[in-house]
Amino acid sequence: DQSRFTREVSFYEALNLIGENKIAPWDEITADLAYLKSIVPSYFGIISLQNDSQFLALSDEASSQFPVSVMDVKVGRKTYEPNATEQSKINYELSKYPIQGEVGFRFSGLINHHKSVLGDGGDESNNSLTKIELDKKWGRSLSLGSIALGFLIFFFNGHGQLRMEPIE
Repeated sequence: DQSRFTREVSFYEALNLIGENKIAPWDEITADLAYLKSIVPSYFGIISLQNDSQFLALSDEASSQFPVSVMDVKVGRKTYEPNATEQSKINYELSKYPIQGEVGFRFSGLINHHKSVLGDGGDESNNSLTKIELDKKWGRSLSLGSIALGFLIFFFNGHGQLRMEPIE
């Protein structure tokens, strides 16, 4: 049984085969994989630290965008590895995001930039931006009654309306 990390590495390495003529061009899934490769971050390999931690080296797709609004949502009902055997590990993971089993996702963080509502009567000519940045600690604090708040904060435009640009 592969770990999440191993599966994620395998995913990116398989995508890297596209364009290197290692998958036959007549393969009917090649076009779909090529499209997928064009919208996910570029993969540069694995970074290993001296403490034996390993991380994926991926391109920062948001670095050229300003202001950027990003929402990190983890989809799935389980937060622990499929091969986790110790009940204490499973219980610890379940306790971090207790509602994830019910709603099927969790917020790991978000950043939202929107035009500020400042000055006399909300003068929209003011181009200053307000930044909202929330981390995984915030995501862990959400309950069934407040989980929708994550989407509202992300899509809020600063003028009491929902932003449509992320959807378009």
